[in-house]
Amino acid sequence: MNNIIKLLLFISLICVLMKVNAQKVLVVEGQVLDNETNAPLEGAACIFKVHHHIGGITDKEGRFRIRIPDGMGDDVLSFSFLGYEPQSFTLQEINLSDILYVRLNPVSILLNEVTIMDDSKALKKIFTDAVKEIPNNYPNEPHLLQGFYRKISTEGSSFTHLFEAAVAIEDYDYKKPIGSIKIEVITYRETPDRGKVDSIQLKVNQAVRQNAATQWKVAANPLYRTYEGNFLRLFKNQNNTFNPNTLVSLIDKHYEFKMAGYEIVNNDTICHLAFSEGVVPQDPSGRNYFKINLTDNAITEFQFTHGSPDRITYQSTVRFRKYQGRYYPEFIRITQPRFINRENEFSEYDIETYWFDQVEINDFKKIQTKKTSDRLKQHPAATTYNPEFWKKYTPLTKHPLEANVLQALETNGPLEQQFQKNR
Repeated sequence: MNNIIKLLLFISLICVLMKVNAQKVLVVEGQVLDNETNAPLEGAACIFKVHHHIGGITDKEGRFRIRIPDGMGDDVLSFSFLGYEPQSFTLQEINLSDILYVRLNPVSILLNEVTIMDDSKALKKIFTDAVKEIPNNYPNEPHLLQGFYRKISTEGSSFTHLFEAAVAIEDYDYKKPIGSIKIEVITYRETPDRGKVDSIQLKVNQAVRQNAATQWKVAANPLYRTYEGNFLRLFKNQNNTFNPNTLVSLIDKHYEFKMAGYEIVNNDTICHLAFSEGVVPQDPSGRNYFKINLTDNAITEFQFTHGSPDRITYQSTVRFRKYQGRYYPEFIRITQPRFINRENEFSEYDIETYWFDQVEINDFKKIQTKKTSDRLKQHPAATTYNPEFWKKYTPLTKHPLEANVLQALETNGPLEQQFQKNR
């Protein structure tokens, strides 16, 4: 009996060692410094380009230590700090056995014929003026957006699930309630989910989300939920960051601004304002920011990030483009934890993205009510998978999957086969 117990313990130990080896984790350590003064930069952001939910922030000595799960491929690690030029390294360029010293060059912010005092009070006025101009800068009539939606699910550094949809979104004057929006799913496709799904946890989360949809009309459908991540669209709602009526007290009590830079686009000066919630210190990583066109006081891009630097609980990034004198959403991305496994909290994320390459304003074909996807249901109605449609679908060539994302997703075979099997 003792020999059997010893054998079982030995086998268990071997299994544990095999599991640890399979989950090999590398570490990159280093220090971020001012290239001119050699002073350490506290609070510099260290974020991956593709796995942007993985990263860190430097300490008082400018030092960082980031765990890199196996399978990161040729991802790019970027370092940024307000007032400095960002710097990036591919993982192949980094010698993980040595300390990585990152030297950032300071940037002088000189605006052509525009003078801006780099203090929070002056910058708050720029933002306040931009919010007051929302009714004049954003949609004031019905319009149709042709969109491409993609959701990628992660587990650590790997990617486990892909969902893509061709959609049409009928929206109206931004003063109208969000519930007036219609979304038609023209077609969609998805791969089987390789994530470690805890069936009990999943059912609990689905029940909570469905209850929120029923009781408070919170969107359960991810297509609506992601589109509504454009908080500027909700500017008429009280307590919204973009609500003119509550803005003054909101930003005075909760926001501090810092000048992060500027760019010239079509002879317009785009001012880049980073902000932090609460009192100082600032958020030098610039994870929260607004980009404002000083010519017409339009917010052209913004990002809100909640959570610690190495653990995002929610992030919304929205970019606009000007069309016929008004600004329409061009890009929306929402990143948040997936919560499908109690043992893997904050190691699994959903990264949901919309691209809008076409806007129709006059005489567009309205979406029929019977074709509208239900905002309060957690998954769009099934459509027939049409390979020929996707072969001709232009947005796929404009917005391809990153190479390492594709490689991870094809662990179980070519994507085309997975799309076919999941029907």
